[in-house]
Amino acid sequence: RYPLMQKLVLNDTVLNLALINQRLKENGKTDAFERCLMSSNYLFASTFAFSSAMNYFLATWIVTSPSGTAAFNEELGKMTLYSYPMIAIPSMLMMFGIFYYIWRQVRAMTSLETEQIFHLK
Repeated sequence: RYPLMQKLVLNDTVLNLALINQRLKENGKTDAFERCLMSSNYLFASTFAFSSAMNYFLATWIVTSPSGTAAFNEELGKMTLYSYPMIAIPSMLMMFGIFYYIWRQVRAMTSLETEQIFHLK
């Protein structure tokens, strides 16, 4: 079993995994990096929990009319409008933060520069 973030982020077409793994072994940071991936996996899962809770909150707060009515359709449209600034944007920012956290940890644990971490074309 691998953390989901390992499948999403550690991609050999984007990252220089051979060099990253070599440096992690040289610096004795392999276990610390595995813990970093696991904690980022929990953070990633928390974005889905946040999204679910906010969707539930918005639905119970906005949608009060019975289904099939014109008022229900209006409320559903209003909920969709509010879902972008209240759910989608914060979730996206949290995910960017998680990717930034992983990138910073890779740099700190391997002492590699960004150009060495990523395959640049």
